[in-house]
Amino acid sequence: MYKKKTSSTGSAQNLTVRALSLLVLLFCSLHLTAQLNVSFSVQNPPCFGIPSGSVTATATGGVSPYTFQWSNGQSGPTISGLVAGNYSVTVTSSNGLTTTATATVVQPPLIIANISTDEDCAAPFNLTAVTSGGVPPYNYHWTGGATTQTLPNVPAGYYCVTVTDQNNCGALECVTVGASAINLTVTSVQVSCFGGTNGSVSAT
Repeated sequence: MYKKKTSSTGSAQNLTVRALSLLVLLFCSLHLTAQLNVSFSVQNPPCFGIPSGSVTATATGGVSPYTFQWSNGQSGPTISGLVAGNYSVTVTSSNGLTTTATATVVQPPLIIANISTDEDCAAPFNLTAVTSGGVPPYNYHWTGGATTQTLPNVPAGYYCVTVTDQNNCGALECVTVGASAINLTVTSVQVSCFGGTNGSVSAT
């Protein structure tokens, strides 16, 4: 009787393929964990100078968990209470990788409101709010309740306008129109003797 010989060639080839696959997977795994990247989600303040911005950093790569140390002294993935500016974060992974990245917080420009008048003319006057900055469009609220940009046909007096923008940030401006200059004449009479009480002062 003859015994059939078993070939080991196929088994050896399968083992080789599996070993190469494992090496490729190991290489890819090491390559991915050797790269540490940071992305940001930024919430900008709605108004100029208001410390209400925030930044959240998200780390990928390396080995979690991660530590986050920010340039303003805060730590953790999210920092808040921010005004406009640049904020850098240093991220460290559990396997010792470190990277630094910078996020930028921006803010709208300061709202500036002025009142333009036609005061060279006689009353009634026309008052117009001239506004810049913030985030248009603007809303207007005048003394007396008017909500238009121009307040027409008003008598002499003191007027204020509050201007708010799309983010509900505001500015207040006031003006006096039609106020004429005051002419004052002062007349005095000296006392006749030191310590006397017959002196006087009058204003007209």
